[in-house]
Amino acid sequence: MEKEYIVGIDFGHGETSAWAVPLDIKIGSEIGESLKLKATNKESERSYYSVIYSKPNGGYSLDDLQGNIIAGFKDKVSVLDQPQNAKKREAYTEYIKQIYTRLLKYNTALKVDNNGDTNFYLCIACPTKWNQDDKDAYIKFFNEALSKFGIEVMWVINESDAAYF
Repeated sequence: MEKEYIVGIDFGHGETSAWAVPLDIKIGSEIGESLKLKATNKESERSYYSVIYSKPNGGYSLDDLQGNIIAGFKDKVSVLDQPQNAKKREAYTEYIKQIYTRLLKYNTALKVDNNGDTNFYLCIACPTKWNQDDKDAYIKFFNEALSKFGIEVMWVINESDAAYF
C-alpha cells in the first residue's frame, strides 16, 4: 500500500497523543493534525490518559474504569524487564495494543489492508536523555507488542523534538 502519512505517537507519562503528517506537504499548507484517541472532534480532548485498568479476570481495559489502575509506563525497557515490574510490562504491552486499535478506529484516513499493510509509517517518542541502546530496546519492545497487527515502529524521535512538531 502506498504510504501517505507519518504517524507519531507519544506514550507520555501523563497522557498519550498522536499526530499525522502527510508525506505530500505543500508549501503554505497545514503540516499535519492531531489524531483522535477518543471519540471527539475537539482537538484539545483527543489525547488519552496514560493509564489502563487491570480487570479481576486478568484482562485489561481502557474503557471499563473498574479494576486496578496501572500507570507510569515511561520506563526504560531494562526497568520493565526487572521481575518486580512484570505486571507493569504486561499492562504496558496491552496499553500499546489498545491505543493502536483506537488510533485506527477513530481516524478513518489511516488505512490497513487485509495483509496488515498500512498507508502510514509509525514512529514513537522517547525521553530525550535516553541513549541509542535505550531507544533501540524501546523500538524492539513496541514492535513485539504490535507484532499481531503486522506493523513496525520505523524510528523513535526525542520527546523534545516531537513537542516542537
